[in-house]
Amino acid sequence: MVFSKICKGNSSEVENNLKSIRKARGIKYIHAIDMDNFLVKPADPFFIGFADVNNYEAACKFIPKRSPDEKVEVHVLRNNKPHVAEPSELDRNMNNQRDGRGNLIYDASYIQDTVYTVKFIENVIVNGKKELVRKYLKMNNCTLKFSSYHVVKNKMRYYDKTLKEAVTPLDNNGYTFELFTYDAFPMARPESFGLLEIRREDEYAPITQASGAIDETPETARQALSLLHQRWLESRGVSFESKGRL
Repeated sequence: MVFSKICKGNSSEVENNLKSIRKARGIKYIHAIDMDNFLVKPADPFFIGFADVNNYEAACKFIPKRSPDEKVEVHVLRNNKPHVAEPSELDRNMNNQRDGRGNLIYDASYIQDTVYTVKFIENVIVNGKKELVRKYLKMNNCTLKFSSYHVVKNKMRYYDKTLKEAVTPLDNNGYTFELFTYDAFPMARPESFGLLEIRREDEYAPITQASGAIDETPETARQALSLLHQRWLESRGVSFESKGRL
């Protein structure tokens, strides 16, 4: 079995800039946001205040799932530690579990809107590297447990010796073992990790699809922004002939 590191992703940017962050006087928090979210609030003072007043090392905004079948990552507790579960990691029974009031139990969608303390990020980089080294040594001894990774089936191009060219398979022929920024959440103490529920229509309008798709397009994002601004103006007595058009 062959393993290769594809890229370091966003973590390399954090690590490369940590020295300048550490030197910056008075900086306590870093707000990491999803660039696809058209309604995101960078450096939201209410969110940062929420983390600060509760003395959280890390805190995330979340929105409730639209339905049990919505394919989104969700916040969970695993071994009493905060985690984020991929859609493939929750079976149908778990997705449909409800509490005594009829609300979905696994409904806190992870939307890549997180506040970290600089101290927590330093701890992740220093101790996280030690953990990766430990896993690497185990991997070379063929005793690595993949439960720490998110396992995804993929169609992987390969070189066909007969055709003498690269081939893209029709079916999944390989696995990728992935780690994400939220895989650092278990390094936070449970009492130092918080969740803040927000309204989808106020703060979440991602653009992940091209024009013409049903949802999450540039058009639906602009509509969401127009409706948000209309609600602001309507709360001050302004009226409109039609919704979503300014």
